[in-house]
Amino acid sequence: MTITDTSQSAYDGLRASLPRREQLVWDALAQCQQAPTAYELMRQMQAQHEAFDVNSTRPRLTALYQKGCVRRVGKRICRITGRLAYCWQAVPSQPPVKAERKVHVERVEETRLFT
Repeated sequence: MTITDTSQSAYDGLRASLPRREQLVWDALAQCQQAPTAYELMRQMQAQHEAFDVNSTRPRLTALYQKGCVRRVGKRICRITGRLAYCWQAVPSQPPVKAERKVHVERVEETRLFT
């Protein structure tokens, strides 16, 4: 697999805008030769000491999917669970838009408790 300059540039932009765990999941997914299921990806990450259980990977896949950073590429029988599951693939050419959280801060006037 060869990486074009535009793909590398998109990847660099993507990597800088993702939370750490999402970066780990995206990186592991991008290294896969065949699109894995969530459990297969978890096993790969466990072998690299980057995940503990499926809760380390599956919620990150959902978040990355909602951002357009990964896509579902069909369903097949998972090698781990033996059940029909989605297969996932990294999308380096579509970096996510980092959502800014609005924080409402109320101004509190200082009052003296003791006089």
